[in-house]
Amino acid sequence: MKNVIIILFGIILIQNSYGQGLNHLWLLGYNPGLVYPKGRAFIDSNNFSFVNDYRKMTFYGTQATISDSAGNFLMSSNGIFIADATNDTMDNGDSLNPGTVVNQWSDGLLYPNANLFLPWPGDTTKYILLHHSLDVSTSHWFVKELFSSTIDIISNGG
Repeated sequence: MKNVIIILFGIILIQNSYGQGLNHLWLLGYNPGLVYPKGRAFIDSNNFSFVNDYRKMTFYGTQATISDSAGNFLMSSNGIFIADATNDTMDNGDSLNPGTVVNQWSDGLLYPNANLFLPWPGDTTKYILLHHSLDVSTSHWFVKELFSSTIDIISNGG
Protein backbone atom coordinates (compact mmCIF):
# COMPACT_ATOMS: atom_id res chain seq x y z
CA MET A 1 0.00 0.00 0.00
CA LYS A 2 2.85 2.36 0.83
CA ASN A 3 4.35 1.87 -2.67
CA VAL A 4 1.00 2.66 -4.31
CA ILE A 5 0.72 5.93 -2.40
CA ILE A 6 4.27 6.91 -3.38
CA ILE A 7 3.56 6.13 -7.05
CA LEU A 8 0.28 8.11 -7.02
CA PHE A 9 1.99 11.03 -5.33
CA GLY A 10 4.71 10.93 -8.00
CA ILE A 11 2.13 10.93 -10.80
CA ILE A 12 0.34 13.90 -9.26
CA LEU A 13 3.62 15.83 -9.02
CA ILE A 14 4.44 15.07 -12.65
CA GLN A 15 1.00 16.25 -13.78
CA ASN A 16 1.46 19.59 -12.02
CA SER A 17 5.10 20.15 -12.93
CA TYR A 18 6.25 22.95 -15.20
CA GLY A 19 9.50 22.90 -17.13
CA GLN A 20 11.77 25.85 -16.63
CA GLY A 21 12.69 27.85 -19.69
CA LEU A 22 16.42 27.73 -18.95
CA ASN A 23 16.92 24.21 -20.24
CA HIS A 24 14.01 23.19 -22.43
CA LEU A 25 16.01 23.54 -25.66
CA TRP A 26 18.57 20.90 -26.60
CA LEU A 27 20.85 21.11 -29.61
CA LEU A 28 21.51 17.77 -31.30
CA GLY A 29 23.88 16.43 -33.89
CA TYR A 30 27.38 15.48 -34.83
CA ASN A 31 28.32 16.18 -38.44
CA PRO A 32 31.79 17.71 -38.64
CA GLY A 33 32.22 20.08 -41.56
CA LEU A 34 28.49 20.16 -42.32
CA VAL A 35 25.96 22.70 -41.12
CA TYR A 36 23.01 20.43 -41.98
CA PRO A 37 21.42 18.22 -40.83
CA LYS A 38 21.53 18.91 -37.15
CA GLY A 39 18.58 19.47 -34.91
CA ARG A 40 16.95 21.19 -31.98
CA ALA A 41 14.68 19.48 -29.51
CA PHE A 42 12.14 21.69 -27.72
CA ILE A 43 10.79 20.18 -24.52
CA ASP A 44 8.31 21.90 -22.23
CA SER A 45 5.52 20.94 -19.86
CA ASN A 46 3.00 20.39 -22.69
CA ASN A 47 4.89 18.77 -25.57
CA PHE A 48 8.14 18.28 -27.43
CA SER A 49 9.22 18.81 -31.00
CA PHE A 50 12.28 18.38 -33.20
CA VAL A 51 13.33 20.78 -35.95
CA ASN A 52 16.28 20.93 -38.35
CA ASP A 53 18.96 23.38 -37.40
CA TYR A 54 21.68 25.08 -39.45
CA ARG A 55 24.81 25.67 -37.37
CA LYS A 56 28.52 24.99 -37.40
CA MET A 57 28.85 23.68 -33.83
CA THR A 58 28.99 19.92 -33.45
CA PHE A 59 28.55 17.89 -30.28
CA TYR A 60 30.65 14.81 -29.92
CA GLY A 61 30.38 14.27 -26.17
CA THR A 62 30.43 17.61 -24.37
CA GLN A 63 27.35 19.78 -24.64
CA ALA A 64 25.96 22.72 -22.70
CA THR A 65 23.08 24.97 -23.73
CA ILE A 66 21.11 27.60 -21.89
CA SER A 67 18.05 29.72 -22.60
CA ASP A 68 16.60 32.65 -20.70
CA SER A 69 13.67 32.15 -18.32
CA ALA A 70 11.23 32.69 -21.24
CA GLY A 71 12.87 29.86 -23.20
CA ASN A 72 14.76 31.99 -25.74
CA PHE A 73 18.01 30.31 -26.76
CA LEU A 74 21.07 32.24 -25.55
CA MET A 75 24.24 30.17 -26.05
CA SER A 76 25.82 26.76 -26.30
CA SER A 77 29.23 25.15 -25.93
CA ASN A 78 30.83 21.90 -27.07
CA GLY A 79 33.91 22.28 -24.88
CA ILE A 80 35.89 23.90 -27.68
CA PHE A 81 34.07 27.23 -28.08
CA ILE A 82 30.93 29.12 -27.02
CA ALA A 83 28.34 29.97 -29.68
CA ASP A 84 25.90 32.84 -29.20
CA ALA A 85 22.20 32.88 -30.05
CA THR A 86 23.01 33.34 -33.75
CA ASN A 87 25.16 30.16 -33.64
CA ASP A 88 28.32 32.17 -34.28
CA THR A 89 31.42 32.06 -32.07
CA MET A 90 30.95 34.47 -29.18
CA ASP A 91 33.59 37.19 -28.72
CA ASN A 92 36.37 35.65 -26.60
CA GLY A 93 34.44 32.38 -26.73
CA ASP A 94 37.11 30.31 -28.40
CA SER A 95 40.08 28.41 -26.93
CA LEU A 96 38.09 27.31 -23.89
CA ASN A 97 40.03 24.21 -22.96
CA PRO A 98 43.72 24.26 -23.80
CA GLY A 99 45.40 20.90 -24.11
CA THR A 100 46.28 18.04 -26.36
CA VAL A 101 42.75 16.62 -26.50
CA VAL A 102 41.33 19.82 -28.01
CA ASN A 103 43.94 19.69 -30.73
CA GLN A 104 42.91 16.10 -31.57
CA TRP A 105 39.13 16.60 -31.36
CA SER A 106 38.39 20.06 -32.74
CA ASP A 107 34.73 19.11 -33.39
CA GLY A 108 33.95 18.94 -29.68
CA LEU A 109 35.33 17.32 -26.59
CA LEU A 110 34.69 13.62 -26.26
CA TYR A 111 34.10 13.77 -22.54
CA PRO A 112 30.43 13.92 -21.44
CA ASN A 113 29.35 16.52 -18.91
CA ALA A 114 32.49 18.65 -19.31
CA ASN A 115 30.54 21.96 -19.47
CA LEU A 116 27.82 23.53 -17.37
CA PHE A 117 26.06 26.88 -17.85
CA LEU A 118 24.55 28.49 -14.76
CA PRO A 119 22.62 31.75 -14.41
CA TRP A 120 24.46 34.39 -12.39
CA PRO A 121 22.62 34.80 -9.05
CA GLY A 122 20.56 37.98 -9.02
CA ASP A 123 21.60 39.17 -12.51
CA THR A 124 19.64 38.10 -15.59
CA THR A 125 22.30 39.46 -17.96
CA LYS A 126 25.18 37.30 -16.75
CA TYR A 127 25.89 33.59 -16.88
CA ILE A 128 28.80 31.43 -15.87
CA LEU A 129 30.23 28.50 -17.78
CA LEU A 130 32.09 25.88 -15.77
CA HIS A 131 34.42 23.89 -17.99
CA HIS A 132 37.60 21.90 -17.74
CA SER A 133 40.52 20.83 -19.82
CA LEU A 134 41.24 17.22 -20.63
CA ASP A 135 44.50 15.46 -21.08
CA VAL A 136 45.33 11.90 -21.97
CA SER A 137 47.96 9.57 -20.63
CA THR A 138 48.89 6.21 -22.07
CA SER A 139 45.96 4.52 -20.35
CA HIS A 140 43.20 7.05 -19.60
CA TRP A 141 41.77 10.55 -19.94
CA PHE A 142 41.87 12.88 -16.99
CA VAL A 143 40.70 16.34 -15.99
CA LYS A 144 43.68 18.63 -15.80
CA GLU A 145 42.22 22.01 -14.77
CA LEU A 146 38.82 23.48 -13.86
CA PHE A 147 37.89 26.84 -15.40
CA SER A 148 35.03 29.30 -15.12
CA SER A 149 34.03 31.87 -17.72
CA THR A 150 31.70 34.76 -17.00
CA ILE A 151 29.42 35.68 -19.89
CA ASP A 152 27.66 39.05 -20.09
CA ILE A 153 24.93 38.77 -22.72
CA ILE A 154 24.54 42.54 -23.13
CA SER A 155 28.24 43.16 -23.84
CA ASN A 156 29.27 43.97 -27.38
CA GLY A 157 25.74 45.00 -28.35
CA GLY A 158 24.16 41.79 -27.08
